[in-house]
Amino acid sequence: MLCSKRLLREPQVKQRILMAQILLALLGALLLAGSASAQEKIAEGEYHLRSGTGEESSNTAIDHWILSTRKQGGYRLDAEVTAAAGTGVIVIQTEELSEQLNPTAIAIKLFARENTKKPFAQLACHLDAEQIECKSGGQELSINSETAKKGPILFAVTTLEHIDLAWMMAAAINRAHLEEGTAQVPTLVLQEGEEGPELTQTEIDSLHVSDKETVEMRGVKIPARRYSFEKHSIKCWIANSGLLLTMENEDGSVITLEKFKQYKKLVPELP
Repeated sequence: MLCSKRLLREPQVKQRILMAQILLALLGALLLAGSASAQEKIAEGEYHLRSGTGEESSNTAIDHWILSTRKQGGYRLDAEVTAAAGTGVIVIQTEELSEQLNPTAIAIKLFARENTKKPFAQLACHLDAEQIECKSGGQELSINSETAKKGPILFAVTTLEHIDLAWMMAAAINRAHLEEGTAQVPTLVLQEGEEGPELTQTEIDSLHVSDKETVEMRGVKIPARRYSFEKHSIKCWIANSGLLLTMENEDGSVITLEKFKQYKKLVPELP
């Protein structure tokens, strides 16, 4: 009798376990579906640096990035600066952006390859129309009183090699007020000071806006506006959506948008 009762119970127990597993799987699927809908991938790609000519030419990927929606509205950028790999540093840059790709928050974290759990340097800045507030590891950072906080700004951690330059340039341009055709752009660099991390203004550049032009990508002509940074002799072409299409400097080096996939039409002319 005991044996027959046990045989009757075992299928029931197995059935209950199976049902519990199915319910857990369904719950997991619902949670994944909820998170996917809350943060939908909009586009992804890489920026590549092309330099030199002939046998001395090179093509180096400087980043890999993903742009997603935010449930609060606007977008979130997640980028890894792959060009920094040669220095033994992993650089992760995240941004919160408006629908026009105007940054409202920028964060940069630097990790040693030996310790990818805790960054050895980090900078987090919140930007609104009137003010900029920055922290490093939870510590408030003072910003030079002479630094203009209402317009475009470039951030860096130790050096400009430790940022996603393409997205940082685009962020400065999209934040700029260019009613008069020009704007001042200070560069703020996180450095280690005598009393801990400090944000230092290293230079000021002038940003100029030019007429609309077209940029050719994949054999397609895309409307864009050209901007130039006077001191660095850098030119940038920005699509109507605020996305950087290409950038070049005076020595002929060019940063181009590559491996671009869009799931929402940031650039309507491209598939």
